[in-house]
Amino acid sequence: PEGGKVQVDALVEKVAQCQRFQEVLKVHLFDTEEIDEVTRDLGHKLRLWRAMSAWQGQMEVWMESPYDALAPAKLEREVGGYWAALQACMEGLPGNQAALKFRGLVEEFQLTIPVMADLQCAALHERHWAAIHTALGFEIKGVDGITLGELVDKHAMKAAATIGSVTAQATHEE
Repeated sequence: PEGGKVQVDALVEKVAQCQRFQEVLKVHLFDTEEIDEVTRDLGHKLRLWRAMSAWQGQMEVWMESPYDALAPAKLEREVGGYWAALQACMEGLPGNQAALKFRGLVEEFQLTIPVMADLQCAALHERHWAAIHTALGFEIKGVDGITLGELVDKHAMKAAATIGSVTAQATHEE
Protein backbone atom coordinates (compact mmCIF):
# COMPACT_ATOMS: atom_id res chain seq x y z
CA PRO A 1 0.00 0.00 0.00
CA GLU A 2 2.83 2.42 0.75
CA GLY A 3 4.19 1.95 -2.79
CA GLY A 4 0.86 3.12 -4.17
CA LYS A 5 1.12 6.29 -2.13
CA VAL A 6 4.60 6.98 -3.51
CA GLN A 7 3.25 6.59 -7.05
CA VAL A 8 0.27 8.86 -6.41
CA ASP A 9 2.52 11.45 -4.77
CA ALA A 10 4.75 11.37 -7.88
CA LEU A 11 1.68 11.88 -10.09
CA VAL A 12 0.49 14.78 -7.95
CA GLU A 13 3.91 16.40 -8.32
CA LYS A 14 3.78 15.91 -12.13
CA VAL A 15 0.31 17.46 -12.23
CA ALA A 16 1.58 20.46 -10.23
CA GLN A 17 4.52 20.77 -12.61
CA CYS A 18 2.20 20.62 -15.64
CA GLN A 19 0.02 23.33 -14.12
CA ARG A 20 3.06 25.56 -13.60
CA PHE A 21 3.98 25.07 -17.27
CA GLN A 22 0.41 25.87 -18.30
CA GLU A 23 0.48 29.08 -16.27
CA VAL A 24 3.79 30.14 -17.82
CA LEU A 25 2.51 29.32 -21.30
CA LYS A 26 -0.81 31.02 -20.50
CA VAL A 27 -2.89 28.06 -21.60
CA HIS A 28 -6.06 26.73 -19.99
CA LEU A 29 -5.30 24.80 -16.79
CA PHE A 30 -6.63 21.27 -16.80
CA ASP A 31 -8.89 20.06 -14.01
CA THR A 32 -7.17 18.22 -11.13
CA GLU A 33 -10.39 17.05 -9.50
CA GLU A 34 -9.78 13.39 -10.36
CA ILE A 35 -6.22 13.30 -9.01
CA ASP A 36 -7.42 15.10 -5.89
CA GLU A 37 -10.15 12.49 -5.44
CA VAL A 38 -7.69 9.62 -5.94
CA THR A 39 -5.33 11.20 -3.41
CA ARG A 40 -8.11 11.56 -0.81
CA ASP A 41 -9.36 8.02 -1.43
CA LEU A 42 -5.86 6.59 -1.14
CA GLY A 43 -5.29 8.54 2.08
CA HIS A 44 -8.43 7.04 3.63
CA LYS A 45 -7.52 3.55 2.48
CA LEU A 46 -3.98 3.85 3.84
CA ARG A 47 -5.30 5.09 7.16
CA LEU A 48 -7.69 2.15 7.28
CA TRP A 49 -4.94 -0.30 6.33
CA ARG A 50 -2.59 1.07 9.00
CA ALA A 51 -5.32 1.02 11.66
CA MET A 52 -6.31 -2.55 10.79
CA SER A 53 -2.68 -3.66 10.79
CA ALA A 54 -2.06 -2.04 14.18
CA TRP A 55 -5.33 -3.55 15.50
CA GLN A 56 -4.28 -7.02 14.43
CA GLY A 57 -0.92 -6.69 16.19
CA GLN A 58 -2.52 -5.28 19.33
CA MET A 59 -5.17 -8.00 19.37
CA GLU A 60 -2.45 -10.66 19.36
CA VAL A 61 -0.88 -9.05 22.42
CA TRP A 62 -4.22 -8.71 24.23
CA MET A 63 -5.37 -12.24 23.41
CA GLU A 64 -2.11 -13.76 24.65
CA SER A 65 -2.18 -11.75 27.89
CA PRO A 66 -3.66 -13.07 31.14
CA TYR A 67 -7.13 -11.51 31.39
CA ASP A 68 -6.49 -10.32 34.93
CA ALA A 69 -3.31 -8.48 33.88
CA LEU A 70 -5.17 -6.25 31.43
CA ALA A 71 -6.49 -2.93 32.70
CA PRO A 72 -10.05 -2.44 31.40
CA ALA A 73 -9.85 1.37 31.56
CA LYS A 74 -6.66 1.38 29.51
CA LEU A 75 -8.21 -1.03 27.01
CA GLU A 76 -11.23 1.25 26.65
CA ARG A 77 -8.96 4.19 25.85
CA GLU A 78 -6.94 2.19 23.33
CA VAL A 79 -10.02 0.73 21.66
CA GLY A 80 -11.47 4.25 21.58
CA GLY A 81 -8.47 5.38 19.54
CA TYR A 82 -9.07 2.61 17.02
CA TRP A 83 -12.77 3.48 16.97
CA ALA A 84 -11.98 7.14 16.18
CA ALA A 85 -9.66 6.14 13.32
CA LEU A 86 -12.28 3.73 12.04
CA GLN A 87 -15.03 6.37 12.09
CA ALA A 88 -12.85 8.76 10.07
CA CYS A 89 -12.16 6.00 7.55
CA MET A 90 -15.84 5.09 7.30
CA GLU A 91 -16.75 8.73 6.61
CA GLY A 92 -14.17 8.90 3.83
CA LEU A 93 -14.98 5.41 2.50
CA PRO A 94 -18.72 4.94 2.89
CA GLY A 95 -19.77 1.33 2.34
CA ASN A 96 -16.18 0.05 2.20
CA GLN A 97 -16.28 -3.67 3.05
CA ALA A 98 -12.92 -3.65 4.84
CA ALA A 99 -14.04 -0.75 7.04
CA LEU A 100 -17.30 -2.54 7.82
CA LYS A 101 -15.42 -5.71 8.75
CA PHE A 102 -13.04 -3.71 10.94
CA ARG A 103 -16.02 -2.07 12.66
CA GLY A 104 -17.43 -5.51 13.43
CA LEU A 105 -14.13 -6.64 14.95
CA VAL A 106 -13.88 -3.54 17.15
CA GLU A 107 -17.51 -3.78 18.26
CA GLU A 108 -17.09 -7.45 19.12
CA PHE A 109 -13.97 -6.77 21.16
CA GLN A 110 -15.66 -3.91 23.01
CA LEU A 111 -18.03 -6.49 24.51
CA THR A 112 -15.12 -8.21 26.27
CA ILE A 113 -14.05 -5.17 28.27
CA PRO A 114 -16.96 -5.06 30.77
CA VAL A 115 -16.64 -8.83 31.32
CA MET A 116 -12.91 -8.46 32.07
CA ALA A 117 -13.67 -5.59 34.45
CA ASP A 118 -16.31 -7.69 36.21
CA LEU A 119 -13.97 -10.68 36.52
CA GLN A 120 -11.36 -8.43 38.12
CA CYS A 121 -13.75 -7.05 40.74
CA ALA A 122 -12.19 -7.22 44.20
CA ALA A 123 -15.60 -7.59 45.85
CA LEU A 124 -16.11 -11.12 44.47
CA HIS A 125 -16.08 -13.86 47.14
CA GLU A 126 -16.16 -17.63 46.80
CA ARG A 127 -19.95 -17.80 46.50
CA HIS A 128 -19.83 -15.23 43.72
CA TRP A 129 -17.07 -17.12 41.96
CA ALA A 130 -19.12 -20.32 42.22
CA ALA A 131 -22.00 -18.59 40.41
CA ILE A 132 -19.62 -17.21 37.78
CA HIS A 133 -18.04 -20.64 37.25
CA THR A 134 -21.49 -22.15 36.80
CA ALA A 135 -22.40 -19.49 34.23
CA LEU A 136 -19.12 -19.95 32.37
CA GLY A 137 -19.09 -23.74 32.53
CA PHE A 138 -15.46 -23.73 33.65
CA GLU A 139 -13.35 -22.37 36.50
CA ILE A 140 -11.10 -19.37 36.28
CA LYS A 141 -10.62 -18.35 39.91
CA GLY A 142 -7.40 -19.87 41.15
CA VAL A 143 -6.32 -20.98 37.69
CA ASP A 144 -3.11 -19.20 36.75
CA GLY A 145 -2.51 -17.61 33.39
CA ILE A 146 -5.93 -17.78 31.77
CA THR A 147 -5.59 -15.50 28.80
CA LEU A 148 -8.17 -13.23 27.27
CA GLY A 149 -7.93 -15.40 24.16
CA GLU A 150 -8.93 -18.47 26.18
CA LEU A 151 -11.95 -16.64 27.58
CA VAL A 152 -12.99 -15.62 24.07
CA ASP A 153 -12.40 -19.14 22.69
CA LYS A 154 -14.53 -20.60 25.48
CA HIS A 155 -17.30 -18.09 24.72
CA ALA A 156 -17.15 -16.47 28.15
CA MET A 157 -18.82 -13.36 26.75
CA LYS A 158 -22.08 -15.31 26.42
CA ALA A 159 -22.24 -15.24 30.22
CA ALA A 160 -21.72 -11.45 30.35
CA ALA A 161 -25.17 -10.69 31.78
CA THR A 162 -24.82 -13.24 34.58
CA ILE A 163 -21.27 -12.18 35.37
CA GLY A 164 -22.36 -8.53 35.47
CA SER A 165 -25.26 -9.39 37.75
CA VAL A 166 -23.10 -11.38 40.16
CA THR A 167 -20.48 -8.62 40.21
CA ALA A 168 -23.13 -5.95 40.86
CA GLN A 169 -24.50 -8.04 43.72
CA ALA A 170 -21.00 -8.51 45.18
CA THR A 171 -20.28 -4.80 44.92
CA HIS A 172 -23.62 -3.96 46.54
CA GLU A 173 -22.85 -6.32 49.43
CA GLU A 174 -19.58 -4.52 50.21
